[in-house]
Amino acid sequence: MTGTTRTSALVRALSIIALVLLISVQSGMGSSLAGAPVRYPLSKLMAADGANGDAFGMAADLDGNTAVIGAYGDDDKGSGSGSAYVFQRETAAGSRWTQIAKLVPADGAPNDSFGSSVALAGDTIVVGAPGDDDKGRDAGSAYVFQRNRGGPNHWGQVTKLYADAGRLYGQFGMAVAIDGNTLIVGATHYDGNVVDSGAAYVFERNQGGADNWGQMAKLVADDGAARDYFGAAVGLSGDIAIVGAWEDDDNGTNSGSVYIFGRNQGSANHWGQVKKLLGAGGGMYDEFGRSVDIRGGVIVVGAPAETNASGAATKTGSAYVFQRDRGGTNNWGQSARVLPSDGVIGDQFGWAIATDGSGMVAGAPGQDARGRQSGAAYLFQKDQGGLDHWGQDAKLLAGDALYNALLGYAASVDGTVALVGAYAAAGKTVATGAAYVFSPFVSYGPIVMKGR
Repeated sequence: MTGTTRTSALVRALSIIALVLLISVQSGMGSSLAGAPVRYPLSKLMAADGANGDAFGMAADLDGNTAVIGAYGDDDKGSGSGSAYVFQRETAAGSRWTQIAKLVPADGAPNDSFGSSVALAGDTIVVGAPGDDDKGRDAGSAYVFQRNRGGPNHWGQVTKLYADAGRLYGQFGMAVAIDGNTLIVGATHYDGNVVDSGAAYVFERNQGGADNWGQMAKLVADDGAARDYFGAAVGLSGDIAIVGAWEDDDNGTNSGSVYIFGRNQGSANHWGQVKKLLGAGGGMYDEFGRSVDIRGGVIVVGAPAETNASGAATKTGSAYVFQRDRGGTNNWGQSARVLPSDGVIGDQFGWAIATDGSGMVAGAPGQDARGRQSGAAYLFQKDQGGLDHWGQDAKLLAGDALYNALLGYAASVDGTVALVGAYAAAGKTVATGAAYVFSPFVSYGPIVMKGR
């Protein structure tokens, strides 16, 4: 064998080894990065008509075989008017997702930022447009869409919601959540108690007429202060609503807090405040409450600017878990403070957070695993490593989400599927945005990028 032949054979052998290693890493089976098991997505979702700057993946929600993804920078109704996309999984056990609708408001206008927030429950989608000007500049609005409205599988606009009293720059629609026949909308700059303390509004289906969504309550913090930004994040499960106020100062400047409200508190259908949550050990600039979610008796809260365990790093981030009946009947007590295994300065772990009650996905858009701010998300499961202990199960990465993709800016989880947004990732063009579907609770084979 000549030297050239030997060299060629060696190159081929090394190439085969590299390919085997790549497939092994992408399979998600026992692979690791910085000590954390790594899993890759089953599908990458992109807008069929995506364009640069659409910010597809800024907001995302998932319910069963349906997903909705916001693109607040879309220009169909003018620059920054915004849109949202609906995807359907082709089979319950499959990995292929197909775009079935693009939601654009009938009266959309430039800079409405429709799609800044989205929420989905069954056959109903709510989309926030905090830049809408109907009630004054950036007073904001929210739109409700219904499946099969206007034809089979057509998502038709049902109504447009406003705050009871519009206010310039109120930004109603900055956050939305829905559960069954109830939805909640956050308005970070409304005057609850004082300027920019914030508010949240609860609406019920069929109040005031069939399919009408009538306002049932305006929620404000009993101790709200200027620029708390109460309403920046909202969650809803049954008769419990939660509202984040990430610049509340109880634990120091901008330490943050979360408020719990209950239906029928004080009187029938009255939504009354039942508790205020603070992160144990939290401190100034933590931004506790920038993200929230609730499912049944579990509340999760992101604090993306919190320091690491030693207190030495800034914006490492953390997440907190609270459970009902912890510390007394109907008391919501902290059961865990959750940290990623490899968190470092600037990760902003907890920027987005989602739970299904037994699992939790937390986004870290500042993570640098595949380039500066390529982003990541982490999966934790309850009772892993001990009763009520939330153990890290996997680190979720997208192989093609590289420099400044910001994977983890949005997150949702439902059963065995997680949806993670990367609004600055390359899609149809540079920085179009994308969303990735993971099946983090089960094993799967090599990465297969399907769907669009």
